[in-house]
Amino acid sequence: MRIGLADALLSAVATEEEQRRVFLWLPVLFGAGISLYFAADREPWLPSTVGLASATGAAAVLLRRHRGAFLVCCAAAAVFAGMAAVGQVIYLTHHRHLIDVARA
Repeated sequence: MRIGLADALLSAVATEEEQRRVFLWLPVLFGAGISLYFAADREPWLPSTVGLASATGAAAVLLRRHRGAFLVCCAAAAVFAGMAAVGQVIYLTHHRHLIDVARA
């Protein structure tokens, strides 16, 4: 019997949920967002990554009663948060004068 990719993925997620290890995937997804940032052809626009992280995070809160949608939104929020974090670091390192303004 051949198991499809979607069935295998759902089975793996169910196993992770049973063993209460879903939370441990957040740093992996955050790192994936960082990797996607550096793999992009052009530098992603910082407000878009912050907005997408916020929107998917808010969607996760609103969809918390629907387990599958909640997990997808949390995963997307972690990826976009990783992209936004590295974008913020790069922005501030290229614009050091803003750090001096913030300290004053």
